Amino acid sequence: MRKYYFDQYHSPVPGFYIERGIINRNFSPHRHDFTEMVMILSGQGLHIIEERSYSTGRGDVFVLTGDTVHRFEDTVNLEICNIMFDPVLPHRQYPGLASLSGYQALFSVEPRRHLDGMIEHRTSLDGKQAICLEELTGLLIDEYGKTCREEGDPALILSLFGSMCFYLSRLAEERMKEGGSTNTLYASVASAHIHSHYGDELSLEDIAGITNVSARHLRRIFSEIYGMSPGCYLKNVRLQEACRLLEFTSRHITEIAFSCGFGDSNYFSRLFRSVYNCSPREYRLSHRGSSSPPGVPSG
Repeated sequence: MRKYYFDQYHSPVPGFYIERGIINRNFSPHRHDFTEMVMILSGQGLHIIEERSYSTGRGDVFVLTGDTVHRFEDTVNLEICNIMFDPVLPHRQYPGLASLSGYQALFSVEPRRHLDGMIEHRTSLDGKQAICLEELTGLLIDEYGKTCREEGDPALILSLFGSMCFYLSRLAEERMKEGGSTNTLYASVASAHIHSHYGDELSLEDIAGITNVSARHLRRIFSEIYGMSPGCYLKNVRLQEACRLLEFTSRHITEIAFSCGFGDSNYFSRLFRSVYNCSPREYRLSHRGSSSPPGVPSG
């Protein structure tokens, strides 16, 4: 089985690549080392994800993690748009995204649950919603082409991509309110709350209280979806935000530690070194100005 790597695409925008095309043949099973958003623009065909088959149509949106195996079969003029991106890129560029339960559902929780066959992994937009998404897609592709010719602006590309993520996140939040998997809702709301309040003193009971489930049940949900406890997830979010502040601000390291919820700057430095194999200061020096830095390990 073939595996695609992001660096094969030689993108002028670090951590981001977009392409549009028509498929009239079977596309063999593959996986990749990036997150992929697949949007169906027209035509027909089968999108097979982890051996589950979806008959596709205009307005269908799939978000796939790098571990997901997928392929296309029985395609007839199937026009798709693929956006490939570093999974940490959207919320590092726009931290407010991670505080939206819809964003957590669409870009984090549901792709992980689909790997275990727990949910149907597809968002289907109505006609008006599909038109809005297609307009954003057209602007993105145009600007990306200009940037490839050194005539465009990478900042505008990321801005348009951020708008797309916000729009889809809002639709996902509305969909969750109308019904769906309760565990997806619990995990998404809890994750969004953690991203909104990582700088506060948060206990497991505090997080569980937001979702109106028991601490024990929430711990089980996080273990199934993220492979870690809510406490470990909170620690990773704090480290991820610390990395962002080290790269993009000149704030003192002690100030960053406290603002990210670490009550002891010495503990923060020890933990940071254990995860990144360098001190916060060394990380700042080596990553300052980086557009697509490494994310926090998942476990």
